[in-house]
This record gives sequence, structure tokens and C-alpha cells, in this order.
Amino acid sequence: MLFRSLECAQQLARRLDEDPQAGLRDKIAHGHLLVTQREITERGLDVLETLYHDLVEEYRETPFAQVADSVEGAALVNVASVLLNTDIALMK
Repeated sequence: MLFRSLECAQQLARRLDEDPQAGLRDKIAHGHLLVTQREITERGLDVLETLYHDLVEEYRETPFAQVADSVEGAALVNVASVLLNTDIALMK
């Protein structure tokens, strides 16, 4: 089950990362919309953006290869996992 959750998060992160012109906030907002069918609040966007940046810093010091090919990719996979595990997404 855990492996399946990781695969789903990785797929969502890949989809969000398809547009190289999109900024991080746009990627997060798009992911939230895909998962919940609702617009994300500014507060929610701020929280997930902060999480992403914190994870990038953490992954510079720890292994991430099982999650993604890059530090930024691994951080985006974790943000995608959070999106997939919100109450809104789980109850949809």
C-alpha cells in the first residue's frame, strides 16, 4: 500500500512538472485543483510552498534517490503526497 501511494505521488509530481515555464506556486495550485477539484487558499499555498523549500534543504543533506532523480523532484513528490492525503482528497 505504501509503495502504491509513493507511485501515485511520483506520477502526480511528474504531471505537475511537465510545464517548465510554470512556477512552483502554479504547480502546487494545479496539483491541488487536480486532486480536490477546488482552488487552493493562499494560506494552503503558502504552507505547501514552505514545505517544498524546507524539503529541498533537507534533501541536500540526505538521500533522496528512491523518491526522485533530483532534490527538487523529491521535494515535489512529497508535496504531491501531501495533496493526495488531504481530507478533501480522501473524502472526494
